[in-house]
Amino acid sequence: MKNTFLTIVFAVFLVSSCGDDDGGLPPAKNYSIEYKVTASDGTTVNRIEYLDKNAERVVIENPTVPWEISLSIPAGKALEAKAFGDIPFNEDLSIEARWSPAIDGESSESQYLKNETENSVISNGDVEIEGRSLPRY
Repeated sequence: MKNTFLTIVFAVFLVSSCGDDDGGLPPAKNYSIEYKVTASDGTTVNRIEYLDKNAERVVIENPTVPWEISLSIPAGKALEAKAFGDIPFNEDLSIEARWSPAIDGESSESQYLKNETENSVISNGDVEIEGRSLPRY
């Protein structure tokens, strides 16, 4: 009888200790994200878009550059930003994102667009940090 009681107590303990919702995985982390947009003097930056901590798109019209923001984004959300501008000949527009901790060994990305066509303007040209999911673990 004593062995049966101990067996039942042990079984109850095992079942109750296996009930973690996260399957025993470490807690989700937050990522530190920094976005930065720069442009040469002749470029007009028309718009910047990025995803906030709730994965909602934020749009900033006619920003002053250089422009930058730092965010804390929960794991499982997304990293994404884009800038649009009118770029005359020999001028440029760039966007950079830095994040921590690293994702698949990478911790930054940048895009650069320069107009190299004489007597032209790239109208509403864009540079983008393509969307990616921030791993949970």
